[in-house]
Amino acid sequence: MKRLSGFLALFLVASLLLAQDTVIVARHRGQAGGQTLLDSDDFTGTAGANLHTYDANWVLAGSAWCTDLKISAPTNGGVGTGSGGPGLSCTYRTGKTWTNDQYAQLTVVALPTGGSGVCVRVSIDGTNKMQGYCLATTQANSDYRLLKYTAGNQVTLFDYTSNIMTTTDIINLQIIGTTLTPKVNGIVLATQTDTTWSTGSPGIVVTDGTTGKKIFSTWSAGSAQ
Repeated sequence: MKRLSGFLALFLVASLLLAQDTVIVARHRGQAGGQTLLDSDDFTGTAGANLHTYDANWVLAGSAWCTDLKISAPTNGGVGTGSGGPGLSCTYRTGKTWTNDQYAQLTVVALPTGGSGVCVRVSIDGTNKMQGYCLATTQANSDYRLLKYTAGNQVTLFDYTSNIMTTTDIINLQIIGTTLTPKVNGIVLATQTDTTWSTGSPGIVVTDGTTGKKIFSTWSAGSAQ
């Protein structure tokens, strides 16, 4: 009986260790928290090139409102604005069958001087302007905000006043149904609901005073459950 109890104890310990390893592997695959990776980009193209030129699956999200992003310069490995000054650069990703329940994620390399962040359900409206949702800052050294874009107009759904963007932040925005869940470094900020946009693709917005400055790196996106 003692020997049987010992075997049972060993079996339980082994099962717990296996379950823990499975969770760790899932996290490394980007699948933790109900998120399944479908696409990613490390922006390894020619420094200073337009993002769409580097990869045609990056689409300008409304030429009547914003410009194309650029691969960072003088070194690649990230993205920045395509027009220095107040101009906004925006893009969304094609080439995949995006589910309506989706997420997108970026790593902050340098602080922008204007509205910049990661986006979901991005598309272009009939006036060739961007629509969708973004977790972004709106000015230099700013707190995060959950934004809705409609016909190029920016509406703040929630202002996370105690959460300031800093370098090395990993920012993640997820939408399931009508619920938007923003995360910074894996920590969930206050969720919000909105019924405006039901479809679209993951994307990026960047505003900065220096063309091509490396603002973000390591983009990834996929389905959310």
